[in-house]
Amino acid sequence: MGQHFPLHPLQQPQVQHEQQVHQVPLLHMDPVPATDRSRSLKPFRLNGSFRSNTTGITVADVTNSSGTASNQLNYPYDVFVASQNVMYIADSSNNRIQRWLLNATNGTGMTVAGSSTGLSGITSSLLTNPRFLYVDSSQNMYTADTNNHRIQYYSYGAPNGTTILMRWGPSATTGVLVAGANGQGAGANQIDWGAGLYIDASSTIYITDLQSNRVAQWLLGATSGTTVAGSSSGVSGTSSTLMHAVCSVVLDAYDNKYAVDNNNHRIQMFCANGTSGTIVAGTTSGASPTQLQYPCGIAFDLSMNMYIADTSGHRIQKFLKL
Repeated sequence: MGQHFPLHPLQQPQVQHEQQVHQVPLLHMDPVPATDRSRSLKPFRLNGSFRSNTTGITVADVTNSSGTASNQLNYPYDVFVASQNVMYIADSSNNRIQRWLLNATNGTGMTVAGSSTGLSGITSSLLTNPRFLYVDSSQNMYTADTNNHRIQYYSYGAPNGTTILMRWGPSATTGVLVAGANGQGAGANQIDWGAGLYIDASSTIYITDLQSNRVAQWLLGATSGTTVAGSSSGVSGTSSTLMHAVCSVVLDAYDNKYAVDNNNHRIQMFCANGTSGTIVAGTTSGASPTQLQYPCGIAFDLSMNMYIADTSGHRIQKFLKL
């Protein structure tokens, strides 16, 4: 394919320097306390009076251009907001993970994994197209090193990563299948290019099924999933009930789901048990403060302000909760 990020395969931009990638690794690890989790940090309930600011503030890379400088990004794929008032960015085409102060509006990033100059490689100090990341309460970091087909673990402050294959329960010697393994497809017991993973406190798994244009919920011990957002048959679209190449999903404490609707350049919010989404960020493709360009990552801070990795916009956008 030679594509850059997991949009619909027929509509991805071409990136010459990348090798072929057939599947995006799933990486959002096991549940952590709410104070440590960037994906859903503070309980709040949506109701008729809820409003979010639909105009974004650029909080990382205000240059409006891609590049390798410390104040620039190049196809940022994921963003993680840690409880230490910092955010971590998977700066995909720069082959690095950047650490930014959370409230900086015109700052610079610090490279905490990979090459600060954009060099790719397979050694323990290098990355090639990192796409997903997770930071625990001790600021140890896990990243999906996509084109090297591995998961790298970095203890806090360490310049080199350690390759891990899977994370199992305490004392476990083998992994346990929890979803899929029934071939590629749009069936309830199948996954068709899983691009993102979210696990709630009850160990319920939410998978963003990129090519099936849906978010599937898998209960603990289930042999099939249930479509909770998007099409159960894999249909794509622009209506409030459909999505096109959904990349990531997060839930708040009331099970409202926030889906990154990549090819529709928007963020859709689905209330618990609801099948019709509400656009909370993005309109059409573009670089204005109200627009997004093939967004991929999403995170929230303690005040439920929303951070979006606007991948083709080469920026991180912050949308304030009103």
